[in-house]
Amino acid sequence: MMDESAVSDIIGAILLIGLVGLGVTLIGVVVVSQPLPQALPHVSASAENTSTQVLVKNNGGDAIGLESILVRVNGQAIPGNRISIIPESGGTGTSWKIGSTLQIDCPGPDKPRSVQVVYSDGSSEQVIFTSYFVPP
Repeated sequence: MMDESAVSDIIGAILLIGLVGLGVTLIGVVVVSQPLPQALPHVSASAENTSTQVLVKNNGGDAIGLESILVRVNGQAIPGNRISIIPESGGTGTSWKIGSTLQIDCPGPDKPRSVQVVYSDGSSEQVIFTSYFVPP
């Protein structure tokens, strides 16, 4: 009689290796197929503080629509109706681009100590500018 028990061990090993390979492939596909992160706009800005306003001038970088800008002063979110864009040529604007200035109205007893400009694409938010003001 011939001993045929070794054949089942080889088939079992081949099946196990195949299942492990399939599992590694599936995990690789899930990890690699994640969507690429949204590109953040780059901006170089400077800020100045008056007692009731913060002015943030875009000195260089990408243009950003007002609808994508959130502002925090002293850590508190500023409503959109208190934020406006002043183009370099005057008037009003809808895009914060090179030379234009964000005008943020900050009425209240506390003077602005810090400002953050946050870019929002609807699904996520990222701080793109922060400035701290030294009290007089």
